[in-house]
Amino acid sequence: MRILLYNPDNGVTRNFMPHLWMFLLKALTPPGHEVLLIDGNAKPLNDEELVRFLREENIGLVGIGAMTRMVQKAYRVADAIRAAGVPVVMGGPHVTECPDEALGRDGGPRHADAVALGEADDMQGNPTTMLLNNAHWDMPVTENPKLGSTEIWNLLNFTDDSHPIHLHMVRFQILDRRSFEPEAYYHDGKIQYIGDPIPPAANEAGWKDTVRADPAIVTRIIVKFEGFAGRYVWHCHMLEHEDNEMMRPYLIRAV
Repeated sequence: MRILLYNPDNGVTRNFMPHLWMFLLKALTPPGHEVLLIDGNAKPLNDEELVRFLREENIGLVGIGAMTRMVQKAYRVADAIRAAGVPVVMGGPHVTECPDEALGRDGGPRHADAVALGEADDMQGNPTTMLLNNAHWDMPVTENPKLGSTEIWNLLNFTDDSHPIHLHMVRFQILDRRSFEPEAYYHDGKIQYIGDPIPPAANEAGWKDTVRADPAIVTRIIVKFEGFAGRYVWHCHMLEHEDNEMMRPYLIRAV
């Protein structure tokens, strides 16, 4: 399939403004598909010209990304593309916040055949702030094991993502995972388990420095803090999360 990733022009800028989402998606596209990129700021096209391009290049799918200030233009372009019989997938901060609008589920017209949701916490595209223990990076250290001690850490995941949690300096083993009810915990601060603990799979039975913490799951790990005293970090290994506060220092105290 030939795929076009398209970023609508903003009607003002006439120089190339690199939108990294296009290059990233092109790099992630499985072999066997050809991906073309058009930034409307570098190659402005009206709706008729764009539809003609799609037909001439035999494009089978179009991906459109736009922020809130450009979403009406993006919807108009998407409507023209879909009217020409080419399916459209839309993404970006606005669509992430308002997917029903793009899909016509809010009572308005449908602009996309499917949506790709990202992570943003406002209409301007500011990234999601994720926290460990509801604490920012520069807040006081709350994990301070003694050198040579062994601790069991319970990782409770209240989000919809699976987080690869990485501890620097140490290695650990996974004890088990067990479902819990997040809403009950919000209510009274107590863990209400659902079902029995599930032991780690065979490929997780050895020593680890990173563990997958799944949604609505308590993931238990047993850690021996050996080696050297000092200040280290633990964090989610998803770049968008660790760069937005899902990283905390911890202190291994000398005996």
